[in-house]
Amino acid sequence: MSPNDTQTSPAEDLGLAEPNKDVVEDKIWVAMVRKVIEQQFHDPSFSPSMLASELSMSQRTLQRKFKLQFGMSVREFISVVRLEKASEMLMACDTITDVAFACGFNEPSYFAQRFKQRFGVSPSQFIEDNRVGSD
Repeated sequence: MSPNDTQTSPAEDLGLAEPNKDVVEDKIWVAMVRKVIEQQFHDPSFSPSMLASELSMSQRTLQRKFKLQFGMSVREFISVVRLEKASEMLMACDTITDVAFACGFNEPSYFAQRFKQRFGVSPSQFIEDNRVGSD
């Protein structure tokens, strides 16, 4: 081996030595998005435009980047987060109406409709099937 030959480590050969800057930036962005949505999901007026404003970017840029990172629209993702939080709350003995309002739904009937679409059962059936201590 001559002095001009460079040796690479196994990590470098696999591309692991120096993380790709874009990948790191994307991971940071995804974490920021998740944090904002986790903090705001309970607000019925929380919308993609509010998220874009919070992240200091245009709605179009947010929608494009969001779809690329999450595979769905911002609105769909907010709905998924709300429904997942609702399922957790329902298992903790909260009432359906209280859960609906706490998770950003203005109408308990709309909440029940979306919940059934997501989980395949109504909120009341979900409670019956999942409450701790149920037979």
